[in-house]
Amino acid sequence: GQLTAYCQARGWTDVAVFRDDGISGVRDNRPELDRLRERLASGEFDTIVVSKMDRLGRSLGMILRFWDDAEAAGARVIVIDQGIDTSTPSGRLQRNRYVTGPAAPSSPPSTWVPSL
Repeated sequence: GQLTAYCQARGWTDVAVFRDDGISGVRDNRPELDRLRERLASGEFDTIVVSKMDRLGRSLGMILRFWDDAEAAGARVIVIDQGIDTSTPSGRLQRNRYVTGPAAPSSPPSTWVPSL
């Protein structure tokens, strides 16, 4: 698929695939995503490649948690469809724009009350 072709085009051969088939991305408990996080935390990966941002989670909180996990592990994240590569300043800027802009995944509405 798309991810395999992307990795092959860059000569990356030491590749692990994590796929939660049949499990909703809305769920926070996704066995393969959990396994990826464990291996990421152990320092096993320096790069994570996903096709779309929503593969990391369907809520802004899930996605931000993953970004934090990857950053803490010293790994870059590449999101093919959005052209994001967190190893570059422009990629980090694109990531920040995505998670704060109109394309951001939906989260429960919140209320802002200005102080008087």
